[in-house]
Amino acid sequence: MKSLSVSVIIFVLVSACAKQEKETQSKDSQKGKQKYQKIRERTVSFGYDNDIISYKKTNDNNFLFYIKVDPQKVNTKEEAKRNVRYYFLKVNPQGDTISSIPVSFEYHLGNYVESEDSYYVITTALLNGGKYTRDFLNRYDKHWKLIWSRRIDKPKRADISTVLTLTPNKELLVIGNQLNRKYKMNGLTIMRFTLDGKMLTEKFIPAEKCSNPVSLIPSADGTYFLTTWKYHPTSKYPYNLLWLLKLNQQGDALWTKTYTDLYPGPTLLTRKGDLVCYGRQIVSPYGQDIYSFKVVVLDQTGNIKWQKVFFRHAYLGTGDIVESSNGNYLFTGVVHPLATSEGSGSLFELNKKGDLVYQKEFEYDYIRDGVPFLVESEKQLLLITEDQIDRFKKDSDPYHHIIRITSISE
Repeated sequence: MKSLSVSVIIFVLVSACAKQEKETQSKDSQKGKQKYQKIRERTVSFGYDNDIISYKKTNDNNFLFYIKVDPQKVNTKEEAKRNVRYYFLKVNPQGDTISSIPVSFEYHLGNYVESEDSYYVITTALLNGGKYTRDFLNRYDKHWKLIWSRRIDKPKRADISTVLTLTPNKELLVIGNQLNRKYKMNGLTIMRFTLDGKMLTEKFIPAEKCSNPVSLIPSADGTYFLTTWKYHPTSKYPYNLLWLLKLNQQGDALWTKTYTDLYPGPTLLTRKGDLVCYGRQIVSPYGQDIYSFKVVVLDQTGNIKWQKVFFRHAYLGTGDIVESSNGNYLFTGVVHPLATSEGSGSLFELNKKGDLVYQKEFEYDYIRDGVPFLVESEKQLLLITEDQIDRFKKDSDPYHHIIRITSISE
């Protein structure tokens, strides 16, 4: 009798533990399924082809997207140049469209910064044949009407890599590549301007062959981190080098460091002050264009804390990076596997040690040259993508590419 009682008790305990374990697994499974789920979705289209070039957060906590639009399908490059249009699309933190403003610049828009009453804009005269050109510093009102324009008389390569920021002491810090004719070498030129467009100072930092600014990131102590792509002639892959500079508000370089095997993309300054550098690494003989994603985490003095390489593919496009509420890092990118030309957008998450803890591919056709943008917004994330739709319809159909704005849970 005693043995029977003990058996019953053991059976009850085992059943209870099994039930509790099953409930725990069920909750964990539900929790996993709920991660980064779609809340709502909106679409916008201005015509046949919509290309998101860049975005910035505005002073009123909305988001401004600069978009290149081909209104209809054309057959020649000359037709495309005549038909192309540009818009600023303003979106609120919930992903709803506030306004869309058609804009026109005399030269190509490179970068801009918002002040209290206007925008300061860098435009570049792009020339064919690899010739050197000039940047222009412009001021526009809040309706994108030109107030004034100043030519920056410094020869540079024909690209739109120049960066600028508005410093706390009400000056403009402008940084671009430059051909310095005096020293007969390339490098970076760091300039300070008044808000009226008068140059205060300029400094030249030489670089072997060439270098291009990528991002200028303000830090809590009033200094800036400048990330640049740098050519390194003695490297196995000479175009695969990150050059990091720490600058003060006067544009002086406090220190510089280089990191090999990293073609830089976006860089995130975390809440604790670390730098998360997201880019690509070439993993094939030069010219075959096979890449891996690479993430390098640096402390405030530029020392490497850890680095990880993952996803070997024929084509990779770096998108965006944000820091999640739990301190992990969320990335977006475009992945084209080696075995096929078909690609997809991807969202993936690394923990603080660099382990891949989550990955999800998007469930729609993706434009090869577009990359997904990721915006942190009011307890949710906004995923902004360029999608290809109606691919099997006739060519005369007007809307083949759309902009999709998806709110996802964090």
